[in-house]
Amino acid sequence: MSDNNNEINLSEMARRIMAQRGLDPLSALTREFSPVDHMVEHAEKSLAATLPRRFRDASTDNPAVIAWVERAVEDLTAVPSLLLVGPVGTGKTHQAIGAMRGLVMARAALGKPITFMSTSHPTFNERLRVKKDDTHSQVLPEALAVDVLVIDDLGAGIATPWTADTLFRLIDGRWSECRPLICTTNLSPAQLREMDDRVASRLADGMKVALLGGDWRRGGARP
Repeated sequence: MSDNNNEINLSEMARRIMAQRGLDPLSALTREFSPVDHMVEHAEKSLAATLPRRFRDASTDNPAVIAWVERAVEDLTAVPSLLLVGPVGTGKTHQAIGAMRGLVMARAALGKPITFMSTSHPTFNERLRVKKDDTHSQVLPEALAVDVLVIDDLGAGIATPWTADTLFRLIDGRWSECRPLICTTNLSPAQLREMDDRVASRLADGMKVALLGGDWRRGGARP
């Protein structure tokens, strides 16, 4: 596995969780390659193959987000959804994908791999457009079924009655089945309600983390 700093941070999160469960995290250094090692390796490769290049090594350093990840590792069905809000350029995408990576890797290290999906709201809408190969029909069921879903830039892009209805079905379906959702948005609570009050209501049932500061892309502090 990679030994860069971000992977080390993720491993430390996994080791801390394993230690809390009475497992020796250092025993992996001396034992033979195990089924859990295969799960960790598979999770690492799946994340690398799925995520955009810029975020393949993303990790979260926000205390509230880290606490959410640790709760999710314990019980996916008992953790609320996570909503990251704030202005453009405050690191919401980095924190969201970092949270998903931390969750995926920590669960794999405990021998409990999970399925995942990460997309932006505009990309999700694009994938829903009718295609000749019928792949569009599989996107919503997949997004409903994965164990953890990241939707970046919620509310961005051009909305239509059809995409609005699909978004509600997605948010409501995951909320009803207690499947965690990680969302980022630049919209205020009022703007979320204006977009779809039903969606805003279900997101309000989750955990909200506000990320503030200047746009790091324009010279602000990098998240």
